Amino acid sequence: MYLGLTWSLAVEEQFYLTLPFIVRRVSARTLLGLSVLTIVAAPFARLLANRLISPLSAYTVVRTDALMFGVLAAIVVRRVGSADVFGKHTQALLIAAYALLGAVLLIFTKRGRNHESVQMDTVGYSVLAAFYCCLLLLAISPRDNPLRALLRCNVLIRLGSVAYSVYLLHWTLLCGAYYLMTGAPPHLKQFKDLEPVVVALALTFGIAAVSWRYFEQPLIATGHRFRYKALSIAAHSE
Repeated sequence: MYLGLTWSLAVEEQFYLTLPFIVRRVSARTLLGLSVLTIVAAPFARLLANRLISPLSAYTVVRTDALMFGVLAAIVVRRVGSADVFGKHTQALLIAAYALLGAVLLIFTKRGRNHESVQMDTVGYSVLAAFYCCLLLLAISPRDNPLRALLRCNVLIRLGSVAYSVYLLHWTLLCGAYYLMTGAPPHLKQFKDLEPVVVALALTFGIAAVSWRYFEQPLIATGHRFRYKALSIAAHSE
């Protein structure tokens, strides 16, 4: 049960081990087409697998659209003149982000539908991925916009630094705090049931901060010592 959260880590690692070989051997134009094709195909793959696999959302093959949205974003920001594109289309990105968020909320809130519904399993995950892609592009936009300052605030940056450790630790520590303090699994029936939540939050963020400072950050710094030959996507587009 406590290792169930690592499904997303497995998806990421499979992606990181596979994509470099593809990027190395195909042109940017082919990579762009492959990304778009994968994004379009993913909802149909989830529809096909919906009755065969459970939990559907935990398999790499049906979550490739979210990953390839990131690839699309990387291609766009590395193209020559991408700063001008962002500057001219910031308003369109904002409208797209709000529209996509509204679509996700409709999928989630309509009666009888939730994160495990057929609607979410098919188009819902793609819409959610597109929404986060818009947020990413707005955050790195060279021009100010209503979301740019919020997305770049120090609090969110610090939370982002420890986010994955928090994700991996929170459920184990929450269950542990409840069992030690109440002798029962996590529950909220009365006000005092919040005490284990507070303890678990403090432990989670404390351990995550230590992990970032003494484990994750040094590893990232070590990785940045390696230098790779930079290729211009524009030059490699043919």
